[in-house]
Amino acid sequence: MKTGKQRTNKWALSLIEVMVVITLIGLALGGMGVKIPELLAESRFHHAVEKVRAQVQLAQTHMLDYQNDVTLTIEQRERHVECTLSSAGTVEIPGIDWIAFDQTRSMRIDLLFDATVGATPEGKLTLGYKKESQTLHLKGFPFL
Repeated sequence: MKTGKQRTNKWALSLIEVMVVITLIGLALGGMGVKIPELLAESRFHHAVEKVRAQVQLAQTHMLDYQNDVTLTIEQRERHVECTLSSAGTVEIPGIDWIAFDQTRSMRIDLLFDATVGATPEGKLTLGYKKESQTLHLKGFPFL
């Protein structure tokens, strides 16, 4: 037969175990909280890269559909870039700190999509945020 004292000791041990588990969970979540701003900035950067990729594709599509020369200007501003299509308008894309074409950093890059021969730019457009970067490989067309 069990006594009340044994039952109390067993319950006290379970309470200590629960407290240890809650403490460990709290420490783990606290460590993740430090990374949240960094993860948000990284997510913004990846989203910004996709926006620039969309602008490149829009320029190419416009050139092919309307048989017009299109210039896509990518211009570096403080903490963002501005993309301007010669036939559309300016789109501000925050989250990019620097731009480069064929490994040369610049404050402004002009990409010409020539409708006369259907030529598109060839090279590597690199977009950066702090130490991270992504490169868009522009294959050019026609392939010579």
